[in-house]
Amino acid sequence: MICLHHVLSLQARNWTLSVLVTLGAVCTTTAAKAEFLYGTGLVGGVNRIYQINTTGFVETLLPPSTVQVIPGTAQANAVAVDPDRVELFVLGGDDNLYIWRNGTNLLQAIATPAQLGITSTSRPLNAAFYDGSYWFFPSNTNTLRRVNFNTTPTQTLSFNNFVDYTIDGLASLTAFQRFGDIAINSSGRLYAATSGIQTTSRDTFYTINLAGLPNANTTVTVASARYQNICTASVNPNPTSRCVPTNLQLAFNSTDTNLFGVSNVTDLWYNVSQSITPVPPTGTVATSTGIASPSELFDLSDVSLRQAIVPAPLPVIGLLAAFGWSRKLRKRALSQSTRLPST
Repeated sequence: MICLHHVLSLQARNWTLSVLVTLGAVCTTTAAKAEFLYGTGLVGGVNRIYQINTTGFVETLLPPSTVQVIPGTAQANAVAVDPDRVELFVLGGDDNLYIWRNGTNLLQAIATPAQLGITSTSRPLNAAFYDGSYWFFPSNTNTLRRVNFNTTPTQTLSFNNFVDYTIDGLASLTAFQRFGDIAINSSGRLYAATSGIQTTSRDTFYTINLAGLPNANTTVTVASARYQNICTASVNPNPTSRCVPTNLQLAFNSTDTNLFGVSNVTDLWYNVSQSITPVPPTGTVATSTGIASPSELFDLSDVSLRQAIVPAPLPVIGLLAAFGWSRKLRKRALSQSTRLPST
């Protein structure tokens, strides 16, 4: 805080000097290590947004002065972030898609349920942002939906259209998928954790390589799909009970090296393995960090940000965003292949 005070006092006299002082001060403090996830939860029956510092997974309920209450009465879900623009997407309790733009505390409606192609029975409980688009599986389907946006000269996003990928080749136990969550890394690999009763749709964890998908409606054949059960009979022998951990919400760190998970059933945070063996599965994919989650999170943003979203722009924050952003840009060029590799 002392460094920031001095930087701002020097700014009016010498902007170049203030740049050097700011970068030096921040790079040598713990601020550069902080990364932030965002999640949704119900507080007193109202949908709210939490900020999670990945150092210790400290969960903070954000006040309306930082971001407004999420509209709608149903459970808000399908959270994702655009790390390049530092913006958050969330499906409200009214099934409209909202965006929280950096520099404001407002949630702006960006797409209606009709534009998203969803109903009350197919509303998504998962989402991720990749290649400039918002992705999700509508509930109880094997259809991966990509929502495309228009970009204005000021880089403001607005709804354009959506395309569907019918995924052919997933295991039969994912035929009527419930989530859980998805996360997509910067190279286009999607990880999914489903959530269901074992007798009908045992909780599974699988991966699909999205690199090479055309931006058009396509039936995608997944060659040798890799998947495994989140838990095994030896871990949870009762075939009618939920897997442990279940209902995993997924998120990468900013460099894709760690895949985090949190369960609102066990109320614990997990480290999730990105190494998936072909069936038959062996062992579990998630190991508890030993840190409790007190907030009953229903969804997580799919990647952590090195810069927290703030309600009002500050000169110093804008400068750090320009210099300190290391999240890789999502790939823009896609080939026309419709058959995906298994690794």
